Amino acid sequence: MNIEIQDPPSTGADVTASVSEAAAVTISLREDLAAEKELNQRLVADFENFKRRTRQESDARATAQKEAFIHELGASWKTGAPSRPPSGQTAGASGRRETGGEGYEFRFEGTGFSDFF
Repeated sequence: MNIEIQDPPSTGADVTASVSEAAAVTISLREDLAAEKELNQRLVADFENFKRRTRQESDARATAQKEAFIHELGASWKTGAPSRPPSGQTAGASGRRETGGEGYEFRFEGTGFSDFF
């Protein structure tokens, strides 16, 4: 048994059409790839901007919380502890007083840190 394998007959016109079709598909695929690459780059840039923005907002929030805590801690440390002032008492000439939350009064007399509060 002798089987001969033959290539399909092809003409010059068929080959040229196949090559032209393959070239058109290749060009179309390259354009699609370029569009997807650009979209991917934009998404990466947007995500990086989002991360930067959220990091800055988080840092600003943390800084504000730290400053508030230091302010509260500094006021408590200067006076020993927050205490309620006697009713009707006012600030004297030697220093200033500020009223904190819940009727607490903090004294900033002779500490040298009154400029910070």
